[in-house]
Amino acid sequence: MNRLLSFIRPTFLGVAVVGVNATLPQYSLAADSSVSAPLCELLKTISPQVKSYDPAGARAQLVIAITEKFDEDTDTLTKAWNEIDLATKSQCPKEREELLKIVKTETLKDALQ
Repeated sequence: MNRLLSFIRPTFLGVAVVGVNATLPQYSLAADSSVSAPLCELLKTISPQVKSYDPAGARAQLVIAITEKFDEDTDTLTKAWNEIDLATKSQCPKEREELLKIVKTETLKDALQ
């Protein structure tokens, strides 16, 4: 009986693992390039403008700037909103860190809340 179970168990697990892997969606860890460059451009522009603002005012200006930048296309606006940290960490980390110091949040996504 033990010999039979040891034979079945690996086969069953192998099938289960293959089934699970086949049904998982694929996610990319890279930011959408259509939002990376415009977001970095926006950070370079907005940081000097809000440097003297209090954190809440700087966060409000960030929300307004992103909304205005991607106003024409709601899908791109949604991508920019959702991928702001991923895009700016890889493409313009210096500007991202500078703005994080101003808005006093751990992430730019938090600043948009």
